[in-house]
Amino acid sequence: ELIKVESPIQRAFYEIESIKGNWSVRQLQRQIGSSLYERTGLSMNKQALFSNSQFNTKSLN
Repeated sequence: ELIKVESPIQRAFYEIESIKGNWSVRQLQRQIGSSLYERTGLSMNKQALFSNSQFNTKSLN
């Protein structure tokens, strides 16, 4: 899935976050599809955003 991300910076972001969050492929697809990278850049409260994204991906399992 990461090969589909064109920007090297975005790809690295998703690599790091997927390792930290122990994401499945499905979770990674969801985060890429929901533009987590862009939302993180726009968010003023990045920690809350990550907490929400971790909560949402855990509910998929």
